[in-house]
Amino acid sequence: MLGRGLRFWFLGALGAVAVAAPAVREEAARVTGEVALATDMAEAAGRFLSALTPEQRRRANLAFAADERKRWHYVPQARKGIPFADLGPAQRHLAYGFLATALSRQGLLKASTIMALEEVLRRRGSTLVRDPEAYHLTIFGEPALGESWGWRLEGHHVSINVTLVDGVRLVTAPLFLGANPARVDGEFLGHARVLGREEDLGFRLLASLDDEQRRQAIYKSTAPDDILTGPGAGLDALPGLPAARMNAEQRRLLDAIVDEAAGNLPPEQAALERERMARVGGELQFTWAGGGAPTEPHYYRVAGPTFLYELDNTQDGANHVHTVWHTRETAGGDFGDDLLRRHLQAQPHRALSKAEQDMLTVLRTDWSKAVEPFRIVGNVYYVGAKNIASYLIATSDGLILIDTGTREMEPVVRGNIVKLGFRLEDVKILLTSHAHFDHVEGHAAMKRLTGATVMAMAAEVPALTSGTDLSALAALGWEPVAVDRILHDGDTIVLGNVTLRAIWTPGHTQGCTSYTTTVRDGRRSYQVAFVGSAAANAGVKLIGNARHPTIVEDLARTHKALRQLQPDIWLSFHPEEQFAGKLERLRAGREPHPLVDPAGFQKMVTEAEAATRSALDAEGGKR
Repeated sequence: MLGRGLRFWFLGALGAVAVAAPAVREEAARVTGEVALATDMAEAAGRFLSALTPEQRRRANLAFAADERKRWHYVPQARKGIPFADLGPAQRHLAYGFLATALSRQGLLKASTIMALEEVLRRRGSTLVRDPEAYHLTIFGEPALGESWGWRLEGHHVSINVTLVDGVRLVTAPLFLGANPARVDGEFLGHARVLGREEDLGFRLLASLDDEQRRQAIYKSTAPDDILTGPGAGLDALPGLPAARMNAEQRRLLDAIVDEAAGNLPPEQAALERERMARVGGELQFTWAGGGAPTEPHYYRVAGPTFLYELDNTQDGANHVHTVWHTRETAGGDFGDDLLRRHLQAQPHRALSKAEQDMLTVLRTDWSKAVEPFRIVGNVYYVGAKNIASYLIATSDGLILIDTGTREMEPVVRGNIVKLGFRLEDVKILLTSHAHFDHVEGHAAMKRLTGATVMAMAAEVPALTSGTDLSALAALGWEPVAVDRILHDGDTIVLGNVTLRAIWTPGHTQGCTSYTTTVRDGRRSYQVAFVGSAAANAGVKLIGNARHPTIVEDLARTHKALRQLQPDIWLSFHPEEQFAGKLERLRAGREPHPLVDPAGFQKMVTEAEAATRSALDAEGGKR
């Protein structure tokens, strides 16, 4: 798995080879960061849980479906989970390491200082129990790739709620941070203002408004007693001043507020929030209530299509701050509710078997590892990972890309295209071998980045556009991608001086597609076939399969269609075995070409036919 140190080394290396493509570096870093962050979080959770006694684990690890997962609050009260006070020194170190995956350095400093403020209140003789160790850690579900799970750290003035849908799509909300006292005057933590910058920025923005802007921004002359979107409350709209009606300096201050709030999240998530904010721009809104001086009770809110952020300072002589960050539906929703709802609608949840979980780990780690790109033959290049293929075809009018691979491969594919000397914006056509997540998880991001025209076989369009694995395998889904041109069996795809023929080879999926083309290399021409797949996935039921009722007929159709081909070179989409022992010669351009193997192609089809017959026999069906 890609740890943080290795991740930053890899991103540095990618930046060095893609100096001319800053957009590529930024997008690649963001996607790689999100996946690696989720991986780090799962590993940290696993280490923490493994260090607990059985009794401690029973308290710390609850079901993902438990109602407790959505119960959050920031006042001193009895809580589920295991408090820091009940952890030994080694366990506590692991707990803080776990917490460090959910917050940036800035956010971690704020949270730890807020916990320390309990000691300030204790020394001041608070009548309530004040304990810097009364912060509870709870893990919901089993931390794993491919499985939805979550966790929470909560105590007085801290409530950090994290949800990972499918183990990789991460939402951190609601995120509450408060401070009492907001301004510390005394020997212990003297002059500390944990949430001072966000408060100061709000006052600076208010002071910059003209009379008309203030009339729009200030919705009440008195501040509410507390934040308005606390536990159980909806994210109801308030009147306010739209960012579109602010001048450049005011907009800079508004952006700085959001940047400070989002900056509590890990850098990977903060970058995504800034990207979202840049897209909505003038749709942000600033709302104020209460006094205009720091000593007067005051409240403000910044809201946008994807988030809502509140700050309230009204208690204890305006020296008691509450802040909260919420995620709206378009960005996944608090607790990932909307992301989970969309996920479950598209793909009903089922628990992965141990074998499936092990295979998923292999796909996302070993098979998705970066490899150096190379020219295969003529204008055909390999830009994929260790054992998940992505093929690039250079034409006189741009590039054709077949498959994008897993999320982990997105920066690999992009970086490899650049390493070969091509430009990402020259990717004009994006094709699909078959709609399984390990081949199309990067499609939507690649389309956004390049503007490529997505083409796919008609039977594969429902899966691609819904983000759902509709095949007999019923594996993980992906981000939906729009299909711009629907292909049918035998259609040609023309770009510049290159023509490909799309061949419908169903069975592995309903719309599995192979492609053929003629490639000129020196003085010789080669017939090249990109073979989507010739067989069903291992373990898939063939007879009476409700998800793919025609799978037996489709496999027979595929074998017949492939038999009619006579390629000199054929390329699979899990090519590690095919490339084994040949990479050095391939990279060196040796002759005879190491992948010329017409007999091997026919053998592959024969073996696929035999595997189908064997599976049918095992199910008691007809040959």
